[in-house]
Amino acid sequence: QQPQRPPVQQPQQPQRPPVQQPQRPPVQQQPQRSPVQQPQRPPVQQQQPPPQRSPMQQPQKPPVEQPQKAPQQQFQEPQPKVETTPKPQVAVKEDPENADNCKLFVANAPNGMTDDEFRKMFSEYGEVREVFLNKIKWFGFVLFRTHQQADQAMRALDGTEKNGRRLRVRYAQVLREREEKPQTPVVVPPVPQNAPPKRHGARCRLFVGNLPLGLSETDFKNLFEQYGELVEVYLHPQKGFGFIKYDQRAQAEAAKAALDNTAMEGRYLQIRFATQGSSLLVKHLNPWVSNELLEEAFAIFGEIDRAVVIVDDRGRSVGEGIVEFARKTSAMAALKRASQGCLLLTSSPRPVLVEPLDLRDEDDGFPEKNVNKNNPQYMKERELGPRFAEPGTFEYEFSSRWKKLLELEKQKRDFLEREFEDERHKLEEEMEFYRYEHETRLLREQLRLMEEQSKLFAHEHEARLAEHKRREEARRQEEMILRKREEEILGYNRGSAPDQQQQQQQTPGSVTEQNRGVLPPVPPTEGATFVSTYDNGRAEFTSHSPRQSRFDQPYSGPQDDMRGGPRGADQDDYSRDIKRRRY
Repeated sequence: QQPQRPPVQQPQQPQRPPVQQPQRPPVQQQPQRSPVQQPQRPPVQQQQPPPQRSPMQQPQKPPVEQPQKAPQQQFQEPQPKVETTPKPQVAVKEDPENADNCKLFVANAPNGMTDDEFRKMFSEYGEVREVFLNKIKWFGFVLFRTHQQADQAMRALDGTEKNGRRLRVRYAQVLREREEKPQTPVVVPPVPQNAPPKRHGARCRLFVGNLPLGLSETDFKNLFEQYGELVEVYLHPQKGFGFIKYDQRAQAEAAKAALDNTAMEGRYLQIRFATQGSSLLVKHLNPWVSNELLEEAFAIFGEIDRAVVIVDDRGRSVGEGIVEFARKTSAMAALKRASQGCLLLTSSPRPVLVEPLDLRDEDDGFPEKNVNKNNPQYMKERELGPRFAEPGTFEYEFSSRWKKLLELEKQKRDFLEREFEDERHKLEEEMEFYRYEHETRLLREQLRLMEEQSKLFAHEHEARLAEHKRREEARRQEEMILRKREEEILGYNRGSAPDQQQQQQQTPGSVTEQNRGVLPPVPPTEGATFVSTYDNGRAEFTSHSPRQSRFDQPYSGPQDDMRGGPRGADQDDYSRDIKRRRY
């Protein structure tokens, strides 16, 4: 490679002086690139043998930390020289935040390791004050007495293999800084014993890649069965990948933390979370839509594991939400129904947009171990490291053109967003106008119905008045008939005795013109005895008595008729029953 680069640089030097003579000083900076390229060449050549990592302990150290592994052997043999060597000082300068850190985080601990074995493994490098080991996810913490002891243990054990698993030892600095805020820890804490298990069907599925070709399904199942109950197992032995689904979220996390990047028949497993198409992304949500309302809207399609509305750093809704179903069929049914129709969540006629959710891994990202270093394009792209383009060079010219293209894309996106906002405001104004018209139309319809009801009530009132008048007229006619019958029974005609009527009007207690329609007047008779109906016939008085009532009927017989008196000419009247004398 060294003899190839001089001929590449020589044709560039003679071409640049005639074109741009004042630009020779930046051209002379090319020898500065050679030292930049030289430290990059060794990792390129040494990173090629990772697939040949059969001896796990010794050849693994160079690719992880090459400048640190050479002094590791010196640190392990003469321990008192650790403080005098300049390498630890360089590490402290590079990471001043860990200058007094005595706590280590250990990941990918061997399965089945006890607390005593875990403590004994670190006790060789100094006094261990505190040890914690999570036996579900197999990670732990170790607290040393001094920072030098913790640094020595980290340098000695990081990248070593224990019981077939490669340890990863780091400073627990992030956790130490956030010990005062346990509600948002960075390092995954141990699962509480009393906490209910998290059951997320879509979030309990793992993708396992880089499997050995020809691996049987039984071995694949036994590898993951030790971390929890398996719900689904799928293996493609020819292509070397598969899927594992657990019943609980904690089991999937424990399996991922334990088996990710472990060696298996010369290959390192690649494990990450995957979905089975049962998650949906809901867009254009109203600011008043909550998690509960979103879950209620999609619960009709099947069981839901999780329904959340995405919010910003201030806790305000961004107009999007995520719905995770327990089954893929439920998600497909919801997607089809929402695509064919208009799903409304509030009173606003603005429908929501439902799309399949593309899962993105923002936790692990794309580490260096996942890069395909055997690809020729990798060598071409990694030939030069990170740098800023120098003005007047080939890289600077085309980098500027790329930046202009990206700025143009951004401007067009902004223009489209403004057009979209204008159209949205226009649609909202039209919607408000038509809503006002619709409400006005409904009010007019209600007024028309109220007018019809008022007319109906008026007609019914008139009908009731007419019925009342008819009944009054019928009652009057009946009274006239009854009065005529009474006159016939009494044998008295008002028209034949006008003198007697006048005499009766002058008599106190007689019937007057005001009550003539109620009862016909009865002519007074000399010596007649009247029986009052107010006291059930116990009071009798003569015609000249002032207590005579208009309801009393006279008895025209002799005064001593029922008391042994002689009968007169009015014997027929006398022979009548006394009860008929009473009204």
